[in-house]
Amino acid sequence: MLSGLATAYLRISPFPRVKKHFLKFSKQLEIKAIATNLNAVVYSFYLNIFPRNLNLDHDLPLINSITDWRVAFAVFVVVLFFFIFFKFRDKLPLSLFAYLSYLLLMAPSNSFILRGLKINGYDILSERNLYIPELFFVIILLEFLWLLSGKNLKKFKNIAIVVVVIFGIRTFARNFDFQSSKAIWQASLKYSSNRVRPNYNYAIALKDQGNFKEAIPYAEKAFRLSPAENTIGLLASLYKKSGEIDNYLTLLESALENKKYQTAVLYHELGEYYYENGDFNKAEKYFLLAVKKNKVYVFPRLSLVYMYLAEGEIQKAKKHLQLLMWVEHKRKDTYLAGVYIDNIIVARIAFAEALYYFALHKDVNGIKKCEEAIRLNPEFTEPYLKLGEYYFVKGGDDRALFYFRKAELTPAFPKYKQQVEKMIQQIYESKKVKIKRDASKNN
Repeated sequence: MLSGLATAYLRISPFPRVKKHFLKFSKQLEIKAIATNLNAVVYSFYLNIFPRNLNLDHDLPLINSITDWRVAFAVFVVVLFFFIFFKFRDKLPLSLFAYLSYLLLMAPSNSFILRGLKINGYDILSERNLYIPELFFVIILLEFLWLLSGKNLKKFKNIAIVVVVIFGIRTFARNFDFQSSKAIWQASLKYSSNRVRPNYNYAIALKDQGNFKEAIPYAEKAFRLSPAENTIGLLASLYKKSGEIDNYLTLLESALENKKYQTAVLYHELGEYYYENGDFNKAEKYFLLAVKKNKVYVFPRLSLVYMYLAEGEIQKAKKHLQLLMWVEHKRKDTYLAGVYIDNIIVARIAFAEALYYFALHKDVNGIKKCEEAIRLNPEFTEPYLKLGEYYFVKGGDDRALFYFRKAELTPAFPKYKQQVEKMIQQIYESKKVKIKRDASKNN
């Protein structure tokens, strides 16, 4: 009664808002969404009976017409089960309720009611859609087994044990699929070879293991199925890491000709390539386009700071560094422009500040900021190298060696190895000269 009165007379009532959103979403209903998801509901029955086909992202087709035979079949199955449970409601008193509850829970979870298929039917039916509805499927199963056993408790227990063992074995076997990212998406691809997500995530799992060439076919398939920022970026990075530079540049440059794909991430990716290869004019162009697209995107601004400081353009570097420092102080532990501002990001900002101070010849501040970056991220190679180079130039051989040896323990050290080994060799040669000089003095 109180809820009714509140709805009728108070502006704070949530019901007008619920009504507003319901009307909004109901206008977005698409025939394609209804047709596709009816098929998904019926397919979910099959999955509950044969769980060997459980998958994270099912390879279900998009159905464009309500007159498609698969839709007619789905409607027939849904209605048939309703009449069966209705007719046998005396013998299966809970099954009709459980069936209707199952349909009600499946509808919003697989997009049947609340939303259409705006993203290429990306999430028609996933395993998680079955977690809660499956409880009502179990009620139907138990009632059916009770009826099958002639309502004999002993027979019912024996049948139930067999069912539990069968499903239990499959459940246990599923644990092997979840042993690693590679295993789960490899298992997913067995049943969903034509879905974006399994191909994309399996390519990422292979990439994380360093199997770049092996990952390329899956990334290419994900890109063909859904050309988007993430699939383009993944495929481009794999081409680059595999040494297929022509394919890398062709993919990115052709993508950026389309306004749809002119994103900060892709501009930054191309800028990084030119920066690494010493073409600073093109690098600057793409970094600036990236920050124009997204003013708070951290990575291109960091690259611009590094590049401008290397070229002696301190004022330009300062402009971008100030925004990065704002990010550090105001947005710590939040997502900003798709990047989580954690200690790793803050360490990179601190290192950018260190380079700025060194450029201003404020060496004490520069050293402090390098040490701060190391505290925030002990695996950050560059601050160790910067301090090592600083003490190397200043003649502090022992301090330089200390930081070079620390750098050797970090993951990114191999790409600097040749450069560092030359300095270390010079330090040892200098030490030998000093030892000989001291020995000759003593003699």
